[in-house]
Amino acid sequence: LRNVIRAVARPAKTLLLILAIFLCIVYVFALVGFYWFASDFVAPNGDNVCQTLMMCMATVFDQAFKNDGGIGSYLVPIDYGNTNGHTFVRYFYDNFFNAILMVILLNIILGVIIDTFAELREENQFKEEDIRNKCFICNIDRYTFDRKTAKGYGSHIQEDHLMWNYLFLITYLRKKPATEQTGVESYLASKLRNKDMTWFPLHRAMILDHDEHVSRIYDDAENETDENGLKMLGSASSNQIASAAGFTKVLGSLESLHKVTASLEKRLAQLELSGQSSVPGNVTPRQPGRAPSPVP
Repeated sequence: LRNVIRAVARPAKTLLLILAIFLCIVYVFALVGFYWFASDFVAPNGDNVCQTLMMCMATVFDQAFKNDGGIGSYLVPIDYGNTNGHTFVRYFYDNFFNAILMVILLNIILGVIIDTFAELREENQFKEEDIRNKCFICNIDRYTFDRKTAKGYGSHIQEDHLMWNYLFLITYLRKKPATEQTGVESYLASKLRNKDMTWFPLHRAMILDHDEHVSRIYDDAENETDENGLKMLGSASSNQIASAAGFTKVLGSLESLHKVTASLEKRLAQLELSGQSSVPGNVTPRQPGRAPSPVP
């Protein structure tokens, strides 16, 4: 019932303007009926109800809502067998009255009321969503607490910013004599007297500041660990590169030594061959690694 009354009371100015337009159009149709169709305004008892312009306007306004077809259903029925100008004008008079007043203007009024109902429903939904998902004290949304704190939104509104505690505090400050108030209580009482609500923690919450500080410490520690890990990885990579370079050098040295050894062995074999070809009869060929011995 309250929403019904609000749906009519909120657009009251618009509805009054539409009603004024409606009365103006009714006056125009009453004026036309008074000058051209006064004889058609006949009551069921046979009396003419359009003897004056005021009577004609009252009849048009009253009978328009009591008959399904508007004022045309109340007037004397049209004789469609008679094709004179009176029948032709009555035809348009009845249909224009029904279309303009009974269809267009009434539907405009209904549309205004229905739109107001929709606005009221959206406002109620917004209020309910705001109550469910935002802290009444600090006006911070549920998502922020659930994402940045360990306990979440439910714990915050029940422990940190319980609105009934603030109501109790305000009532307590108003009831307590000024001579018995502490410094903080006196400060808050003066704020309340001046209707200054800056002492409310709007967009602030200690749990968010604390958790952000802890999170910042953890983030710094993780960043430092990552940097140390990257440094250690870089150092290990440098050592591996240096070891690989040293191993490559060793392999190169071994290959060079192998080539020198092969060259010496080849040279030694050539010297032995040349020595056998020039050995005297009393001397046996020298075996590798032995000194030559004389033949007895």
